[in-house]
Amino acid sequence: MFPKLNKIRSRSIVVMHDFFIDRIVQLDNFNSLISEVNAKLKVGGGSIRGIKQNEIKGGNAVNIAYALAKLGAKISLITVADNFGRNILQNTFSSFTNKKLLISNGRQGHTVSFEVEKNGRRANVMISDVGDTGNFGVNKLNEKELNIIKGASAVVIANWGSNKNGTELAMKAFKNSHKNALCFLDPADISGRKDEFRQCLHELSGCIDVLSLNENECRLTMKSMNLSPLPINYSNVDIVTATKTLASNLSINVDLHTPLGSATSDGKETSFAKSLEVNVTISTGAGDIWDAADIVGYLCQLNSSERLIFANLCAAFYISRIKSPTLYEASKFLKFTNIQ
Repeated sequence: MFPKLNKIRSRSIVVMHDFFIDRIVQLDNFNSLISEVNAKLKVGGGSIRGIKQNEIKGGNAVNIAYALAKLGAKISLITVADNFGRNILQNTFSSFTNKKLLISNGRQGHTVSFEVEKNGRRANVMISDVGDTGNFGVNKLNEKELNIIKGASAVVIANWGSNKNGTELAMKAFKNSHKNALCFLDPADISGRKDEFRQCLHELSGCIDVLSLNENECRLTMKSMNLSPLPINYSNVDIVTATKTLASNLSINVDLHTPLGSATSDGKETSFAKSLEVNVTISTGAGDIWDAADIVGYLCQLNSSERLIFANLCAAFYISRIKSPTLYEASKFLKFTNIQ
């Protein structure tokens, strides 16, 4: 598997559009926090101390681009930021030589992500101010951006859900891509816009090569299409069934990643790979790392099983180490797993 992955160094990937500054708040019990907040409000305010927090660069597009760069790809990130955000991005990507940052003037998003243990799994709930990522349209794709898109091996649209101009942006980007380029869409949370997303998929029919979803996004998409959705308490079999059902109805490749495992289907053939068991130290951003590795797998022509295993491996590395792996780190990490 890993010898094939060295091909990624010759692949160029365009990623757009969202950049967020994320504050991660790790909680043992969310209800306890609410009780403490209410108690403080009753006495006019005050501080609640002892809650572990961390501030990191975020946004699906930025996380995917960074993870791709760590894996050795040439990346072009198209996004929006103010001067403060621009400095963060330039510093974040400063160690990579094969990168282009195309940053429009505007206001990046900000997110507070509460990470809480729920039913034996760590879940995250994000409270976001989307800033100018919420209206990122085709006016951001000028001649320079379009020329880069035309020469890319893959074009990635992330966080459609936060961008009211997401459909027109994807249409412009995908239709201006090279005929052999991989067109990859991860919509992020489509709550409140699931019917719009169904229409988006209809409008982009024939333009998307891969639709990447997590379990909640899969469930909402299936509901919008009047399909039997992925159950709340799903099994490995349910993951496979949902992935194949969606792919068959949409006539595109669907990749589904969940804490239990991941699946990929073209509507006919479906593959599944179980997630690795690791100590979870962070969950926010895991899907972005998974996407990056998935894209690398496609571009390096891994077979379906290899691609899922590699994506699961990179996501497991991230949630246990709180950093994106290089190819070398991923190969070393493989030795500590029970993957055959």
